[in-house]
Amino acid sequence: RDEASSKLAAYKHHYTGLGRTKFCAFAVYLQEKRWKNLPPEVGQSQGPIAAPPYGKLWGAVRFADLMRQPYGHVPPPSQFLKQLLDQGGAVAEAETRKRQAQYGWPNVNTMQDDAVQRRKGVSADPALKPLADLFGQVSNGSDLWAAWAALHQECGWPWFADAPPWVWMPSPAEPFEGYGDMRRAVSAAVSRFAEAHATLMKEAAE
Repeated sequence: RDEASSKLAAYKHHYTGLGRTKFCAFAVYLQEKRWKNLPPEVGQSQGPIAAPPYGKLWGAVRFADLMRQPYGHVPPPSQFLKQLLDQGGAVAEAETRKRQAQYGWPNVNTMQDDAVQRRKGVSADPALKPLADLFGQVSNGSDLWAAWAALHQECGWPWFADAPPWVWMPSPAEPFEGYGDMRRAVSAAVSRFAEAHATLMKEAAE
């Protein structure tokens, strides 16, 4: 019981960092010895590690959150906006994605606001480090950057209001140039990250 209690905070932090939002009762955690499923590096770590803004690990935290379904509270639209949304069509779809990006992933928006306004990073679970290895640098303003921005808009994900010259983003398995089209390349990069993240989640649940 003492060991279980001492690992409880690390257990919750670890799986929250991987995207889990609900946890079992302490009695179940204790009976099934779930803390023993923690990766070795979590047990050895003194706690969360610093992830500077726009870096590999920061990006891993950001994309791990984007792998979740939208979870933020979306306020009801104004009467005018409601009428626009009820009409449907391309304009309504674009507005829906815009509202999702604004409210759907509050953790990501907070990360990005902190990075811009306070140059502040985040505390990351060490278990996310393998995902950080999937990242490569993307030049702000490049064709690849534009492809990432377009994908975020298409998915209704928050995009950067401001960013430094370089930001670390997921990379596909093959060089970007081999895909012929940057949109295909960034989609492949997200799929690669999503698969690796899902593997971590699956291991966490076992």
